[in-house]
Amino acid sequence: MRRLIILMMIVAAAISGQSLRAQQINKLSASTQMFLDEQAGRITFDFTAEQIQERAKAQGISAVEAKRQMKWDRPIAEPVSIDGVKMISAFVRVTDPTAKSALEALGVQIECEFLNGTLFTTLIPIDKIESVANIATVSRVSVATKKRPLTDAARQYSNVDDVLNHSADAISAGFPTTYDGTGVVLGVIDTGIDFQHKAFKDANGNYRLKRAYVYNGSRAQEYSSFSSSSPTTDDSNEDHGTHTSSTAGGSSVIINGSTTTVTTNHANATYGGMAPGADLYLAGINGLNDTYLANAFQKICDYADGQSKPVVVSNSWGSQWGPHDGTGKELTQRTRTLGHNNPNL
Repeated sequence: MRRLIILMMIVAAAISGQSLRAQQINKLSASTQMFLDEQAGRITFDFTAEQIQERAKAQGISAVEAKRQMKWDRPIAEPVSIDGVKMISAFVRVTDPTAKSALEALGVQIECEFLNGTLFTTLIPIDKIESVANIATVSRVSVATKKRPLTDAARQYSNVDDVLNHSADAISAGFPTTYDGTGVVLGVIDTGIDFQHKAFKDANGNYRLKRAYVYNGSRAQEYSSFSSSSPTTDDSNEDHGTHTSSTAGGSSVIINGSTTTVTTNHANATYGGMAPGADLYLAGINGLNDTYLANAFQKICDYADGQSKPVVVSNSWGSQWGPHDGTGKELTQRTRTLGHNNPNL
């Protein structure tokens, strides 16, 4: 009888241990389990020289560029060393905000708190992940996943590359020739524009900018010529316009190490805007007051009219004021201006 009782106790303990282990595993997200598998050597995200060469050959790019691309193939965050301790960034969800003290007792660094203290962004010592999961009030541990920058792939995913290169797909879709913005005035109104950026020059180093309009908060000025330092509205506080302008109409460039070369071979470009052949009229506006924006808009359209060219104006800004259905008086008038006063617009 005593042996039977002892055996039952052993079985119960085993079942209990398995239950606790299953409960712990259920608290670990797929990314966390993947990270633990990597740390244990069961899987790897490292690429061999042969794999890098294969990628380079398959895509017709250099091994350096292939390696740069492949670093984004890693799906989960990489550990970092802080004061000699290897740590991993992770979300920790809890059922009770008081779990914070238990986490900190394990050496977890709390970075930010969300949802009334029930969700934390953290740095966890990698040897404490399972201990964190064992805290009763911890409901989920999720090692951070890695995102990848895709602005450089926007042309590809939106099929703009097909149009720029007049690919077989573009031809079958009915495009008779290449369209790269040539013959069109592209205006951008934004804050913080580096008018001297290489994205706004051609392969010979000449400015593609036809005009720049700058309102610095006290006076407005239109520029038709440019130097290596003037004008500019890009500074430590405002640089959004450089990004939006280069996305809309930046030249195609090839990056090779620290060397950047403008190219008309859009198919082999590392980066490039949607309309790399357009005439650029960029407006850097301090404050974004709508009267200043309207002035810049009118300047761009007047220039396009003077050149007898169609015009597109990109605006990456907005407001919560007034109607958002196109019925606002000012908006309607500006739309007609953009449409060269076409009464049907």
